[in-house]
Amino acid sequence: MLLRPARSTIPLLLLPLLLAVAPTWAMAQARVVVQLASDIGEWVAVDYHAEKLLEGGAGEALKAGLPTRVSVRVELWQNRRLWDRLVDSYRFGYRVVFDVLEEQYHVYDELGEWVASTARLGELEHIVARDEDAEVVPMDQLKPGKRYFVVTEIEVQPMSALEVKDLEEWIRGHGRFSGVSRNLLGLLKHQVGPKETRVTGRTAKFSLEELLQR
Repeated sequence: MLLRPARSTIPLLLLPLLLAVAPTWAMAQARVVVQLASDIGEWVAVDYHAEKLLEGGAGEALKAGLPTRVSVRVELWQNRRLWDRLVDSYRFGYRVVFDVLEEQYHVYDELGEWVASTARLGELEHIVARDEDAEVVPMDQLKPGKRYFVVTEIEVQPMSALEVKDLEEWIRGHGRFSGVSRNLLGLLKHQVGPKETRVTGRTAKFSLEELLQR
């Protein structure tokens, strides 16, 4: 069941950062499965889903209160003899935070708009790392006689150093948190950084003629 987060609890989402040491970001045995969508219309479309993306260190970091960014990139490539050519691509992303009081994961889009909330990690992975009939490019962008493939890359990245700095400024602006140890904030800055989990999958090669015959 998807529940909208209560406004009054949102400022508390970052409190676990002040109460615990940031966890080690371990690489999970994750993967993403990508295949051409079964329904072919006017667009080249794919179905993709990630497996074990939020297990291990990624899930532990979220549960510890580290805001996490999930980015999805979809690319169409033309297969060529010497080197492949990127035809087109697009990306989008989510920001995920864990509310320790509600024990809920809240998902927001890149503009900060609420998308969904869930208490289950498996459902969270379904929300941010799964899509069916995801449109890639119009069919008329494919050239007859050429072969193509679609790549989907999903990246999970914890809070950046800049975001930790923003957290520090937020703390200083609230009197009741003004006495937080500088050593703890320094530890957070040291522990939280550009450590990410990135998984990539691709479809089998296909041609315009093969798609039209499906």
